[in-house]
Amino acid sequence: MPERMKAAVLHAINDLRIEEVEVPKIERDDEVLIRIRAVGVCGSDIHYYREGRIGKFVVTEPLILGHESAGEVVEVGSAVKHLKPGDKVAIEPGVGCRRCEFCHQGRYNLCPDEAFMATPPTHGAFAEYVVWPADFVFKLPDDAPYEAGALCEPLAVALHAVNLAQLRPASTVAVLGCGPIGLALIQASLASGASAVCATDVYPLRLEKAREMGAALTINAKEADAVESIMDATDGKGADVVFEAAGSIVTQRQAFAA
Repeated sequence: MPERMKAAVLHAINDLRIEEVEVPKIERDDEVLIRIRAVGVCGSDIHYYREGRIGKFVVTEPLILGHESAGEVVEVGSAVKHLKPGDKVAIEPGVGCRRCEFCHQGRYNLCPDEAFMATPPTHGAFAEYVVWPADFVFKLPDDAPYEAGALCEPLAVALHAVNLAQLRPASTVAVLGCGPIGLALIQASLASGASAVCATDVYPLRLEKAREMGAALTINAKEADAVESIMDATDGKGADVVFEAAGSIVTQRQAFAA
């Protein structure tokens, strides 16, 4: 094992450096050391890079970004039984305290003491190696590409949203914003029984991808009124479920009207 590795370290706003840092070491018997093979770029990474913060989480010390990741297990702690060196794995980036009410309910994403990759002070996966709790590391099929493993996290975001929406069979769904999460929402909605998905965006390439993912109607919000188009497509009833996936004030208002 090398003692040093390359990592993408954010030092300040617009100051991301590729530099050598120490390879992390297993310190607890329930941890695993993973060689990172694929990492996605999330909107949160962009926020930290451009603004240096997300809400109360402020980058005050050098921080390794990246949390949508997959890799190969290199070493396991003595208490880890479900993983072994050589396993192909996806990493769940948020780890709850395991003690609070939310963690006991299985809603550890709401844990006030959650440690989340690439959120200060926890380093992320834009690096060659990561050490992470084994119960938040999941084995992938041998034939699954690492890129697919890295996309498990954003796909889980979409699946969670669809589960919360309690889609009924033959529901009409509107997805406002066709970035990675929006595209995953299209697929998850159709897989959950939606009869049709209307998708909006302002970029033609994203709308093309939305059609590839199964959207029955795509609307360029620069060229047409998104709400009117959805109303026309649903005979004035509007969508049964609307997912706002663009993060703008405009689409938030549209979501209540569509």
